[in-house]
Amino acid sequence: LTGCRAGHSDIWYRYVAPCGGAITVSTCEATFDTVLFAYAGAACPPSPNSEVACSDDNPAACPSNPSGAYINFLVT
Repeated sequence: LTGCRAGHSDIWYRYVAPCGGAITVSTCEATFDTVLFAYAGAACPPSPNSEVACSDDNPAACPSNPSGAYINFLVT
């Protein structure tokens, strides 16, 4: 995927979906600039080919915080 700047000062979380469907992750309420990435699999660090979503500065999804990030993707 393209359009996201490289992450720095990273915090990583692992989420295992209990069932398939869509998941949304948002930092629209953050009081600082954020970037979100989502990767498939459990490898750390992930391979570039495992990226499924990314967001940086998403004013359309975060009108109250244009530097917030918002991603929505399918999980299985």
